Amino acid sequence: MTSFPVTCVTVSPVGLSSGYLPNNGANYGPDTPGTTTNGIQEALNFAASVGGARVFCQAGAYSCSTGFWFPGNNILVVFAPGSSLTFPSGATGLTPNYVTGAPFPAFILMGTSLSSNPSAPLSHQWLVGNGLAISWDDQSISGVVIYNPGQANTNGVQVYSGPGGEDYLVEGLETSGVVNQVFVAGTLNTASPMSAVQHMRHVVFRGIYDTRGANTGGTGIHIAGGVMHALVEDCESDLSATTGNISNLFMNASTGDTSYVVWRNCRIRNHGNGQVFELQGNGAGVGGTTGGTHHILLEDCVFDSGGSAPVINGSGGGYMDDTDGGTGTGFVYNIEFRRCLFVNCAVGLSAAGSEFGYLRFSDCQPSTSVTYPNGFSGTLTGRGPNDPGVSVSPTGSPYTYTNLDGFDEMLLVSGGTLTTDISHNGKSTGLNGGMFRLRAADTLSFDYTTAPTIYKQAL
Repeated sequence: MTSFPVTCVTVSPVGLSSGYLPNNGANYGPDTPGTTTNGIQEALNFAASVGGARVFCQAGAYSCSTGFWFPGNNILVVFAPGSSLTFPSGATGLTPNYVTGAPFPAFILMGTSLSSNPSAPLSHQWLVGNGLAISWDDQSISGVVIYNPGQANTNGVQVYSGPGGEDYLVEGLETSGVVNQVFVAGTLNTASPMSAVQHMRHVVFRGIYDTRGANTGGTGIHIAGGVMHALVEDCESDLSATTGNISNLFMNASTGDTSYVVWRNCRIRNHGNGQVFELQGNGAGVGGTTGGTHHILLEDCVFDSGGSAPVINGSGGGYMDDTDGGTGTGFVYNIEFRRCLFVNCAVGLSAAGSEFGYLRFSDCQPSTSVTYPNGFSGTLTGRGPNDPGVSVSPTGSPYTYTNLDGFDEMLLVSGGTLTTDISHNGKSTGLNGGMFRLRAADTLSFDYTTAPTIYKQAL
């Protein structure tokens, strides 16, 4: 169970100019000397200096001319209901001096010490907005950025290689205005893949509403690699007023796996261009060619292309790119869309690899005879909807096939000359062919003089 800090400091949006006391009696506020964040950064600095604290921002309108960041572990920031936060045109945000892959200023940067030589990622950081209304007037600003310095580098030199950060929560935000990328969780760009221990873990986005005006680029919600065990729920990203080739929901594996991510009860809307969602398997990933974007569950979500008729990727539909169009070494696999609604949204897939793993559309609508969206195109060997399967070659008699794929699958055994009945988990079936359902780690075994034909298909 998460243990929140006990020490509490307060921030007020009201100063002497409209009150009777400096910062209206709060610890920090607009009267804090030298502040460019209405006292918020100074409160965060204090929280870090005492090893963690609650920062309570009282109700009202806040304006910041620069971004702010969480400089320590165990920091909880809570805005009172009814608050707003504005970054006017020209707000400089902040750019960590060791980041080569993030040339944009950031609104909130968590998981780093903002040092060129970070000793370790920072963990246990929580932002609770309670409906905080945020307005940006500069499209170069990213909304919420969580950067893990697991392989941060300056001039190509790795400066940290220990465990990644963990436990981040962002909830209750209503964002608007022109902004490039609203929510980014990931890692820094490096030449070598992160190890499993370096991955950022336990990231939660909840109750986020994002809408914006005309824009020429950017994404909605972006999980960019090196992230394991994340949850995005009750969020809405509406880019229907934007322009350009935008991927609204975007996951990729830039320097490490993006895996075990759940999207639940989210509404993702595009504008009839770009991709309403995009899953990329690019990046070396953990495990080389078996890495990438995998074990992703999207359930009870709405994907609206913004088109007036069913459209494919590039025109607002969905897109999955296995091995990054053939140029990367990662894969997209074990993806399930469960009880999702596709509004004028077909799905396209560019595949160049043969990594086996399911791509499943279960109980999705609308549909009259199939359970996938308003059209599907792709060549995922053994993984797409209604795919005939992947060939399995027996290696010699006696032969045992073990399901090591991590999910249920069907095996079709036909032909050949079997000298024993087929056994399932060591128990004779009395059969010498047919369809067999195997759960993870189940076995199918038999003897033969002429090998049968075997195909496996993910369920």
